Amino acid sequence: MNYQKTCDYCTSTFEAARSDAKYCTDKCRARASQQRQLEKDTLYKRELKYKALQNQIKKVKESIPEFERNRSEHNQKVERLKKRIAKNKEILTYPQARQKHIMLDYACKQKGWEKGTYEYDNVMASYANVELHEIQKDFREFNAEITELIKRQEKQLESIKLESFKYILHPDFELKELEDQLQNLIDNPTEIPILAKPLPKHKTFTDRKRTKSRRRTNSVSNNANPKIKTNGMGGADIQNMKFDTFGLLDELGRFLGDLDRNKLAFALTGESGSGKSYFSYELARLFLDGGFKVKYYSLEEGIGKLTQEKLVIYDIGNEMQLTGEGGLKDIRKDAELFDVIIVDSFSKLTSDPKEFENLRSCFPKTIFIIIFQQTTAKTMKGGASIKYNSSATINLKKVDGERVATMEKGRYGTQGWVYSIDQEKIISEF
Repeated sequence: MNYQKTCDYCTSTFEAARSDAKYCTDKCRARASQQRQLEKDTLYKRELKYKALQNQIKKVKESIPEFERNRSEHNQKVERLKKRIAKNKEILTYPQARQKHIMLDYACKQKGWEKGTYEYDNVMASYANVELHEIQKDFREFNAEITELIKRQEKQLESIKLESFKYILHPDFELKELEDQLQNLIDNPTEIPILAKPLPKHKTFTDRKRTKSRRRTNSVSNNANPKIKTNGMGGADIQNMKFDTFGLLDELGRFLGDLDRNKLAFALTGESGSGKSYFSYELARLFLDGGFKVKYYSLEEGIGKLTQEKLVIYDIGNEMQLTGEGGLKDIRKDAELFDVIIVDSFSKLTSDPKEFENLRSCFPKTIFIIIFQQTTAKTMKGGASIKYNSSATINLKKVDGERVATMEKGRYGTQGWVYSIDQEKIISEF
């Protein structure tokens, strides 16, 4: 008995011996099979496109808060630098008598003489009644130095402003475009891969070879003995990781290098009077300008007149918290709240150098800047382990009356560099 059927592929009428026959010839059957496979591949590709758009939209939405934060920090840097330039320009407009006092104060601080010391008081007293025309040379040099400082700051401001192009195009524009593409898929049913379960990809001969090779590799890397446990990572996984690296402004930022925010810790050491405390406040100012939250433990000198003077010199306001007392327990608590913890000095906390490494290990995303006093033999208190456990060790000393910082040990490409604290610039690069 023959049955009249219509071919599912070419739609022609044919006679078949079976009631379930679908194709008139083997050729139509083969072409129909190829067509079905093509449709499966097309659906699979559409599904990938659909999921890719969703992932892109998710990433852009997640990036918006960071974009807003970075743009805000950038604008704050610009405004802060503008204020500094305006403040320095204002000094040049002061009456000469007031400029004379500022000049002498500035000169004393460059020498490392602070109010209350014999040298500072002696200079200020000896110049108190000296007529301005008698110190015209010093006065001209001071004005030239302030003018040069303004030029450097204005050049820095222009450099920062060049970065503004990053914040012109808001992620909302990209988000709108992606959402339009996704809506286009939704509005066109033929483009939407609505599947009850994920459709497996059709594997060509090449795909099967690749899969087989991949399985052999995995069988080698995953040890066949289930009793052996591994805690390592694959090289490809590490290559795909995103590390939290960053750089900071000014010459001091260049001196520190391109930093990796993972167990980042600076050890400051140096002889008495070399300017360790002042340099730590300069670092605090640098990290504040970078948008970091900073807490300062002034354990060595407490909170007093000297603290007040340093805050004025480095223009530090309420954006930084300070305390004159505390212990390791307090620092551990604050390490969860602040980006940067500065301690002056470590010997006031503990005599155990292992605690330094414990802080780095327990709080890998917190940046520690810790002052270590020197022994009479001019070695770092706490032993050599402090130097090797720190990310960077900076040694401070006076050379011909000038306070300088040397990157004695560093992991960020600036080892051996020398930074002048008084001139606020790098004076030697190796």
